[in-house]
Amino acid sequence: MIGGHSPKPTGKEVILPETKGLMLLKEIGKKLKEAREARNLSLRKAAEMIGVSHTYLDTLEKGRDPRTGNQVNPSAETLVQISKGYDIPIDELLPLDDEANEDDSLDFDAIAHSLQELRPEDRDAILHLIKRLARA
Repeated sequence: MIGGHSPKPTGKEVILPETKGLMLLKEIGKKLKEAREARNLSLRKAAEMIGVSHTYLDTLEKGRDPRTGNQVNPSAETLVQISKGYDIPIDELLPLDDEANEDDSLDFDAIAHSLQELRPEDRDAILHLIKRLARA
């Protein structure tokens, strides 16, 4: 468990625009809850299995912190922990952005810049996923 508490903000979390970001976070939260319920896990048991606090997992499932009303922005490391804990590919947790332009996905300079801005552990997690997908 990450210190038995919710991870502390680092300033390197992915911040999404309020309306679009909230919709994506709610979709991620819905998928997290569905994955947990499909495994017949209580919130506490799932959180223990994943390695986060049950309150943080509940907050992720809701997409907002109930105390502050602010959207939650899980780090890539947290998403990888959840993916491993539930034994599901991370791409199943992340919703597809139907409005994404294909050109955006191929902007390698922007992708490289975004990777450089991440915390080293988040960058490593993403690079690990890329290598894993390249082998598939």
